[in-house]
Amino acid sequence: MQCRRTRIETFLKTLACVSIATAYPNFKDILPNGNGVPHPCKANYVWHGVGHNNPLGGGSRNQFGLDFKAAGTSWTPELCRKDSDGDGRTNGEELGDPNCVWKQGDFPSRLKDITHPGVCTLSDGSVCDADKEWVDCQVEDGLKNCDVMKEPETLNATIRFPETAVPAEETTYSCMIFNLPSDQDYHLMAYEPYIDNQMVMHHIIIYGCDPTEDPVPDEQLNTVTKCGMGAGGSCNKMIGLWAVGFTGYCIDGPMGFRFGKSGFKQAAIEFHWNNPQRVADWKDSSGVTLYYTPKLRENDAAIMQTGQSHIEIPPGQQSYTVVGKCHSECTRTLIQAPINIFWATNHMHYLGHEMNIQVYRDGVFYTELTNDAIYNYDSPVETKYSTAVQVLPGDEIVTTCKYKSFLGQRLRFW
Repeated sequence: MQCRRTRIETFLKTLACVSIATAYPNFKDILPNGNGVPHPCKANYVWHGVGHNNPLGGGSRNQFGLDFKAAGTSWTPELCRKDSDGDGRTNGEELGDPNCVWKQGDFPSRLKDITHPGVCTLSDGSVCDADKEWVDCQVEDGLKNCDVMKEPETLNATIRFPETAVPAEETTYSCMIFNLPSDQDYHLMAYEPYIDNQMVMHHIIIYGCDPTEDPVPDEQLNTVTKCGMGAGGSCNKMIGLWAVGFTGYCIDGPMGFRFGKSGFKQAAIEFHWNNPQRVADWKDSSGVTLYYTPKLRENDAAIMQTGQSHIEIPPGQQSYTVVGKCHSECTRTLIQAPINIFWATNHMHYLGHEMNIQVYRDGVFYTELTNDAIYNYDSPVETKYSTAVQVLPGDEIVTTCKYKSFLGQRLRFW
């Protein structure tokens, strides 16, 4: 029997709002817009350790960090009026408090166009020569070696939300269903994000809609609706994912996600907008570009999600462990023949600090699919296997997640 080659992707979402940076995450709360300072030259990246040369915090301080320390690690009028990075804008102007009136707990007078007070940037947004020695502007392009994108048969289509108002709510899930080409069979081989509003975009998921069920009527297509987590209905087969830190994905094995005459004929994209400051006038028209080919690969691909269905994280924990198991009875139901895993990744939010996925066979440890001993939400790790890892019906898949909640004061759940 020919195996169906399958990618397993762990996709675990938890409510979390505390950085795991090795500096002092609570410092972000005593600076205006301290939890949303963008990287000056990496789109969709946040500079968590604002006072440090390392965007994740810890280690040597930049000039703003030195000035912040000299001010007693407080947002004082003097620190606000200082131009730490020497780019002609005061720290207050860069952080959204131009009049130096902000106090902890207040909303800054400006929530948009925030810039880094410790990195000198020019009017065109580029980093000043003096700071280029320590500011890393290189973003790894996961698609630069994607050969299928260069094949003459490869087609592409960009699917975007129409310009849509982002609700003034901390978390919003919105979805849009659209038709896929169905004149023949195709394999989806790669995708990359088109991010319009990086201040709110948290992640994008692409779902295929079950072709054995009734299609979504035309009048409901290409319309943005609130959807909760997951597109719902028959559109529940994940075929793509973008999150902060990813540049896209290219399938480089003998497989692809089938759509067309004998595959998905409709798909949905789900946006997670994150607007913790509840800005009322933001809009977004992000989307994804799909790369697909009529030159079908040997196997059809699929994504399997594994993890916990419900999580409660108590406050004040240095490390809190949650384990989710897909028992042998579960895998016998999900897979009827051996599957081959080519790629896996972990996903948590900012409370997460460690995660791994292990496979047990006949009650004995068999192999490890992922192992992030130091998990960082903003720098996701893709685990690719030179030789596919085979999982059998009856194997047990164990997902272990560890969280730090020592700065929290309330129960987190998902």
